[in-house]
Amino acid sequence: MAVSKDQWNEAFQLLSRFERKIIDPSLYSWDYLVEQTGISKPTLWRNSEFKSEHQRIKKLVDRYIKTNADYDLENSQLSKKDQEIKKLKERILELEQQLDHERERLAYAAMIARRNNIEPSKFEQESPLIKATQIAIKKAKDKNNDPLNLDRFRK
Repeated sequence: MAVSKDQWNEAFQLLSRFERKIIDPSLYSWDYLVEQTGISKPTLWRNSEFKSEHQRIKKLVDRYIKTNADYDLENSQLSKKDQEIKKLKERILELEQQLDHERERLAYAAMIARRNNIEPSKFEQESPLIKATQIAIKKAKDKNNDPLNLDRFRK
């Protein structure tokens, strides 16, 4: 069963109410969220935006319960910034792993090229892929300069 936009809006509004301490923090639980929204826990958890917001609100609610603190806009904004920083750090780690993997592939390709008496630097400069890319760029430039091609005036 598909979840409607209204149900998602209601779920995010419910989290917002917990964040602003409109609803008692002691009620914060999956049972309460599922009961109020009508969306199952696995469905809520599959939505990455809801998942990250839920984790952020959970930390705030825990702080409300433990320290008996009141809602503070600055703390709320800081928690959002912390969440964004965490996402960016995860993305950096992911990209670094991908870069390491590609470096390993390049080193392996260079090793195979040397075994077959191909100089790797020559292969990098004169590979068929690079030549095909250069030809495609040249064709695109020629197409834009073609006086009979009227597509360039359509926008």
